[in-house]
Amino acid sequence: MIVNNKEVEFRNFVPQVEVRADGNEYMFEGYAVTWDSVDSYDSTFQAGAFKKTISERGDRIKILWNHNTNEPIGKIIEIREDKKGLFVRGKLTEGVAKAEDVYKNLQAGVIDTLSFGFTPLQSKKVEGIRHITEVKLYEVSPVTFEANDTAQITDVRDDKQEERAEDFNETLEEFRIRYDGGKICDAMWETLWDIWYTDEQETVIPKLDIALSAFHAAYLQWAKDYIAMFWETRKLAMSKNDLSTAYINDIEETIETMSSKTSFTINELKTLSRGSILPKESRNKLVELPESVRSAHQKERSKVVEALCDELRMSGFSDAEKERFGALLNLREKTKEVSPMTVLTQIRNRL
Repeated sequence: MIVNNKEVEFRNFVPQVEVRADGNEYMFEGYAVTWDSVDSYDSTFQAGAFKKTISERGDRIKILWNHNTNEPIGKIIEIREDKKGLFVRGKLTEGVAKAEDVYKNLQAGVIDTLSFGFTPLQSKKVEGIRHITEVKLYEVSPVTFEANDTAQITDVRDDKQEERAEDFNETLEEFRIRYDGGKICDAMWETLWDIWYTDEQETVIPKLDIALSAFHAAYLQWAKDYIAMFWETRKLAMSKNDLSTAYINDIEETIETMSSKTSFTINELKTLSRGSILPKESRNKLVELPESVRSAHQKERSKVVEALCDELRMSGFSDAEKERFGALLNLREKTKEVSPMTVLTQIRNRL
């Protein structure tokens, strides 16, 4: 999308985002982005990047559905930067059909991802990563699919979930573990600043060392508790289709370990874990993986091929498209004389 001759980009937030759908108020809240995380576009947003756009046009930022400018579904109630990232609280418009659908899907956990549209104004590239330091923000959108592979909403609260939480102590422990990581980080931040601004020069470094050591121990203990309680749920939530589910369920080693044990590259294994099919030259390596993963890969490949063939079958071929497909598939016949069925057969055989 182009606005004022500038391309508008879209991004999804990073892990540990909380979204709540509260009662009948049609409200949601969460972090549109967290600082210094690198997304799938090899870019990262730094604190301060949104301050100017919020001050200049914070009341004009829209809530859209899937970035569709023809489907506004609510308004921003609060938007601000804090220590964690860009916090957004929005209210969906009751009575608007799409807003009603989104709200119900938020409560049900079907919609669990936010994204935002922006124009980068200031950025710099460091070691292949684009550090974005100023943007013009246009909209925030609940979306069906995320661009960032790790971008997921980890908590959606609704009345039905509350009704099932009958054991107070169990619920209290779950909440403690779910949110203590952020509290530990916030406490560390405050402690560091207190040491910097209240201690004598000769005591700063020793006290920082003590505080960092205590933080290290506390955070690792929280991480162990979090993994024990939520890891299986988190893994399954990350799956996008049958292929990624099979990979997550049946391969216990990390991607790095699997790469060292097999002929797969790290990027190839990441492709499988995301539920995407491998390029043709890499598929012979699938024999090194469990049958469940191989079978799921074949099914996903078939879906992609059939979807492409259906599209081509329905829309037909222009002469230019025939020439293009002929070149890609190395057809020996004169391309303009080749029937669509011949091209479709070649596509099935070669993909």
